Amino acid sequence: MYPYYKNLREKFVKEKKLVMLVEGGNWGLACNAIHMLDLFAFLCNETNITLDNVGMERKIYQSKRKGFIELGGKLEAKNSRGDLLMLIDNKESNRPTVIQIVSENHRYLIFESMGKTIAQYKENNWEMQEESFTMPFQSELTYLAVQQILDTGNSNLTHLKESFNFHKPMINVFNDHLSHITGKKFTKCPIT
Repeated sequence: MYPYYKNLREKFVKEKKLVMLVEGGNWGLACNAIHMLDLFAFLCNETNITLDNVGMERKIYQSKRKGFIELGGKLEAKNSRGDLLMLIDNKESNRPTVIQIVSENHRYLIFESMGKTIAQYKENNWEMQEESFTMPFQSELTYLAVQQILDTGNSNLTHLKESFNFHKPMINVFNDHLSHITGKKFTKCPIT
C-alpha cells in the first residue's frame, strides 16, 4: 500500500533480474523479515520463494516483547525467476537500515527512516539523484484498506494465499535454525 513502493515497482517491471539487500544494525531480522519478503515478492511479482539460513548467527536474542525471541545474521531468499534477497542484521551495530535494490538499469539506496533515496539510472549514466518520499504510518493506511474492502470487496494488500508462500518457508527456516541451536523441536515460531 505504500505509494513509494508502488511507483518503484513500475521501474522494475521490465527488468530481467533484481537483487535486493536489506542491511543494518539490530533492525529485527526475525520480526521484520516477513515485511522485506513481502516487498521483494511485490517488486519481483513472484511469490515462489525459497530461503537459506546459512549465515544466521547461532545465538538467540531477547525480543522487545516478552516471551518472543529475535535472531541476527544473514538470511537469503531466491525466487523461481532468479531474483535474490539478502537480509543482514548485525546485532553488534546501531547502523541505520538501508534497502538497496539493483537491476540492470536501476539502483536505489533507500533510507526509509529518513524518507530519502539515492537513485541511479543507466539512462542517466548512473548519475546519483537524491529523491525524497513520505512513508505513511500504519494508522494512515488501515482505514484506506478497510474502506477499499467495503467499497469494492478487494484491497491492495497481499492476498493470503500469496503471503502464505513466503510465510511458511520463513517460519520453517526459523524453526529449523532454532532446533539446531537448542536441540529442541520447534512447532511454533516464537517471533512477533
